[in-house]
Amino acid sequence: MESIRIIIAVIALILYAGCSTATDHAARSVDRPSSNFNTAIVIATENSDTSTSDLSDFTEAIYMAGRAMEELVNSYEEGGITAKELSDSADELVASNSGHPILRQAVPQVVSHVTLKALLENNEEIEGIESYVAHHTKMLVDNDSPHAEDIARALNVLDGYWSNDDIQSVAEKAIVNAETYLAMSVAHSEDNLSGTVYEETVPMESLEQSKSSSNTGIGSGIQGLERLLEE
Repeated sequence: MESIRIIIAVIALILYAGCSTATDHAARSVDRPSSNFNTAIVIATENSDTSTSDLSDFTEAIYMAGRAMEELVNSYEEGGITAKELSDSADELVASNSGHPILRQAVPQVVSHVTLKALLENNEEIEGIESYVAHHTKMLVDNDSPHAEDIARALNVLDGYWSNDDIQSVAEKAIVNAETYLAMSVAHSEDNLSGTVYEETVPMESLEQSKSSSNTGIGSGIQGLERLLEE
């Protein structure tokens, strides 16, 4: 049986940055890098011959899911849709990108990360959104997302909504996901970044900045989760 290979992809999503894009995907360019949001994804594949370059076939679908989430989050922030509508629309995006194993793992990581951040950052009152926070937290953890920093924030919100056992179980899995990502990321040299999803979309310098930013946040998130487990 072929061993499972983990692929690291740092995706600089074009969200909240006022970016403009060309119509043709191959010619897509960015006026300025995303400074407010980036998502790191992890893809596990049973094909040991799979490389990050194989993800290029799915770049457009992942990109479009990110842009669709940008519009949804903007509407949510402006009061145009409710938290339930945001969450349900995110689920529809995930369902519509389930035709290939890579998309089934990558798109939920991107979509649920954006949704979770919006839910956590744009509510004066957290009460009433716990079910959506719980759903997208579980989506992230179940799909091996390394974003321990946002999962740690979500678990604080879910204290009392989830049982202590459930919170501990999710925290432990989130730590494993994050540590796996960081271990692989260290070995992911600058030369290998050329195979990263969004090479065509974001300049190399921006990819490096996104990777650094993601790693810093993820490392802090691991510490937060560890403190949670000690309580």
